Amino acid sequence: MAFNDGNTEFYLLGGGGFADSVIVTSQATASVTSYFQKDVDGTVFIPNSFDEAFQVIAASRYDKNHEVYVEINKQLGVSGTTYYYDRVAFAACVMNYSESYPADNLVEVTFDLTSRGRIGIHQNASNTGSIIPVAPN
Repeated sequence: MAFNDGNTEFYLLGGGGFADSVIVTSQATASVTSYFQKDVDGTVFIPNSFDEAFQVIAASRYDKNHEVYVEINKQLGVSGTTYYYDRVAFAACVMNYSESYPADNLVEVTFDLTSRGRIGIHQNASNTGSIIPVAPN
């Protein structure tokens, strides 16, 4: 998980030649390696069909406007029966997609999830409200 800020530099007249900058954008990127297998009905593989999660990620190969919702939860600790998390949530596009076939009925997929729009960041207990990003008003 990486957070990248984009800034714009500017120079002040009479400022001694030093540049200053202001952060104008922020973006989150998560690099992922996943293993997907063919769809299973009980104990029988369904021919020519992979699980739905693979289909969601693979759609990005041809549709560059395809977005997935990402929520990453990092457990910070526990107090009694309450678990505390650092949560990051964003809508993302899939970039740098690569796949290989390490075994029968298995596909290894490596990709980056790059945020689009607002990023929700919050530290909270497991029983508190959602941080799903919403469009600005």
